[in-house]
Amino acid sequence: MAKKDIIVVVNAHPDDICLVGGTVANYARAGHKVFSLSVTLGETVRPPGSEQEKVKGMRKAEGIEIATILGAEFLHLDVPGNKIIPTMEMQMKVMNAIRKLKGNILLFTTPWDVHADHRNLSWVMRDVVYYVGHDGIKGD
Repeated sequence: MAKKDIIVVVNAHPDDICLVGGTVANYARAGHKVFSLSVTLGETVRPPGSEQEKVKGMRKAEGIEIATILGAEFLHLDVPGNKIIPTMEMQMKVMNAIRKLKGNILLFTTPWDVHADHRNLSWVMRDVVYYVGHDGIKGD
């Protein structure tokens, strides 16, 4: 039997997995384990307050539904929307999640994306890709 991979799609928002939806579906159909790891729930599409709280629930449900359709499992880190900042704290949060999932293939957004959360996540991932496999970087 061929080795099965663990693919972690690291997204800024729950619906961002759609950017690689065909790839995710193909991996899942081939029997690989796929996770959609959303850093935020993207609630800042609405003004602060009760509207954002309502959107969090909607976006989480949306993430679960999209992931399920593609054959993935949805997880999120609960970072507030528009708060993905390339700091060591953010890098460790993402690194720890990927290590727990034992991901060996990582997919994430490009550094030239115009959305600040997407672009910043790409910068976070530049170091995370290195840290995940480095035994000298202590995590959880």
